[in-house]
Amino acid sequence: MSAARAGVRPAGRTILRRRLSAVAVLVAAVVVLAAVVGVLGDSGESAGPAAPALVRLELGGRELASARVGSLSTPRGRTALLRSLPAQRTVHREGATIQLRVDRPRVEAAIAAAARAGGGSVTVPERPVAASIAVPLVKQALPNNCETASLAMLLSFRGKRAGQLALQRRIAHSPPLDPTVAADGSEVWGDPSRGFVGRADGGGPAGGFGVYQGPVKALAAREGVELRDLTGSDPAAVYRALLHGHPVMAWVALSAGPYATWSTPAGRQVHINWGEHALVLSGVGPEGVRVNEPLAGTRVTWSKEEFESMWRALGSRALAA
Repeated sequence: MSAARAGVRPAGRTILRRRLSAVAVLVAAVVVLAAVVGVLGDSGESAGPAAPALVRLELGGRELASARVGSLSTPRGRTALLRSLPAQRTVHREGATIQLRVDRPRVEAAIAAAARAGGGSVTVPERPVAASIAVPLVKQALPNNCETASLAMLLSFRGKRAGQLALQRRIAHSPPLDPTVAADGSEVWGDPSRGFVGRADGGGPAGGFGVYQGPVKALAAREGVELRDLTGSDPAAVYRALLHGHPVMAWVALSAGPYATWSTPAGRQVHINWGEHALVLSGVGPEGVRVNEPLAGTRVTWSKEEFESMWRALGSRALAA
């Protein structure tokens, strides 16, 4: 009779079954442990303390300071964060030095809003308050070519080298070169809105007058530089251009007359002030407007009131580079 028939189990089978039972118990324990860990993870008990919610101030592309949301619920807490801000800072942009002032009421409102939203980044709002633009100074070579001398300054600022006399030859001219007399006795001469009127070097029976912004803008475009026409705008538009680093060519009246009127060959009436002059504005600030003056070849500063009065007297004509 075999051992199996006698009711005796082989020793090897018994050991195998015991090992399988131990493995099953171990697997069950692992499953239970995983479930417990999952529950703890979901409840947050094992994740450690959460990072505090912050409001971060960013200025000039970098983080300047930060504070916990809970500390910003009161004006006193926001004031403490605002102390990290400079009153103003200086930046350099493509040939211009610009003073920027922090808009503190706006940034405080933005901090409060970010705190209510649970945190985040606040880009500090700034506004330009002064600018100085490195525009090369050009003294006009002829008695009446202030426009092309001023244009040479703008082109040079934009990296285009063009001599004022070459520009004077290339700018559109509006004939006749010298005034003529119509059959009714009225004077006929050129149109400064269409081209240069008269002789840039003076001479002849009437010398020369000048040219307005349209032909100057067209010549600049042919030289590869697009100028923005600000003619007819208010002075604030001129100051905004300067504060963003754009020099401005402006037409001003250096004197209150004398005045004259003539007809163009097409019959259009032209009313002029012989005090007409063109120059370049190269900055603005609390002290006034900085001017590159081609007539004398000097840099001067005018008060805003002085500039605005002379500018309006010539029809508020201006071009921004």
